[in-house]
Amino acid sequence: MGDNNEDIIKTLKNKGLDKNVRVLKNENTGAIVYLVGTHHLSNHSSKELRDVIEIVKPDTVFLELSLDRKILLVLDDKTLLDSLNKRPKLRWFNDSIVDFTLSLVNVVMYYSSKFTDQIPTPIIGNEFRIANQYAQKNKCKLVLGDRDHNATYNRIANSLDWSTLLKLSVSALAGLFYLSTNSKETVVKQYNLENQKYLVDLDQYEGYAFPEPVNKILVDERDRFMASTLRDLKESKRIIAVVGKGHVKGISKYLNEPTEGFYLRRDLEEFTEPTFISKYSYPIMLATPILSVSALQTYAINRFLLYRKLPVNNRQKLICFSLLSVANTFLLGRTLTSIQNKFD
Repeated sequence: MGDNNEDIIKTLKNKGLDKNVRVLKNENTGAIVYLVGTHHLSNHSSKELRDVIEIVKPDTVFLELSLDRKILLVLDDKTLLDSLNKRPKLRWFNDSIVDFTLSLVNVVMYYSSKFTDQIPTPIIGNEFRIANQYAQKNKCKLVLGDRDHNATYNRIANSLDWSTLLKLSVSALAGLFYLSTNSKETVVKQYNLENQKYLVDLDQYEGYAFPEPVNKILVDERDRFMASTLRDLKESKRIIAVVGKGHVKGISKYLNEPTEGFYLRRDLEEFTEPTFISKYSYPIMLATPILSVSALQTYAINRFLLYRKLPVNNRQKLICFSLLSVANTFLLGRTLTSIQNKFD
């Protein structure tokens, strides 16, 4: 494996590559873990990872990927770029919020790559491909140590409550309003300004703000899952673990947690029987913004008519509410189409 760990750490520091690396020791096996925090949409982060891995020369490469996403590693660059350049469709009419969420993630990834001002346009998660290429070339053990993403999204869906649904709906409405009322140039400029705070070194990194319980399941539970996978690599002596910056703090905290890894991961992959809210969370989340706006409009119209001393009965209110809901649904569809056409 070449240089000892003291020399490696010194070299990383001398070359300014230590700012996004945490060096940890697995107290269970004695293995040294070089935990590299990356930004999934950054050419600089990919280049930095390439330099770090060449210095560390690990015997094991660990990636923040689950087995069901291995396809991202084996596709050639042209096929992957062609796939990423195809505009994904939101799967509105599904029985499951998980299917909708997965399609939403694909849409966000698609437009994130379009908004960036980096040249060339980075491939999302390219650091994983770089690490995989190193592992294949140097015959390192490759470990895909993240939790299955379907389990993650199912656990999120099954934990949603009315408060979280409302927050997500309001955030969606605010986002649509911002995108529809600003020019492409303004949105892209603001996106890149906001993105700068995620390109800082680990000591300054604050991470994304998700509402609870989403943050617990999407970040904290996966930190524990990945830490337990790392902890159970019995034969590895020098490991480089490539993860998003938001996971470095949690994995560092849980790496030497005195918990049986197999049982912990099994528990973190299970999800309970759906409650009423989680079972119907997708149609509820989809309908809430439309019905809320329609209800406010109906109330405003009713107040105006009362002010003018015009009588309004409940049947008329219901008809007004229904017509406004249909109109708002149509308007939402037109707005989404307009936004997509604006940024393509």
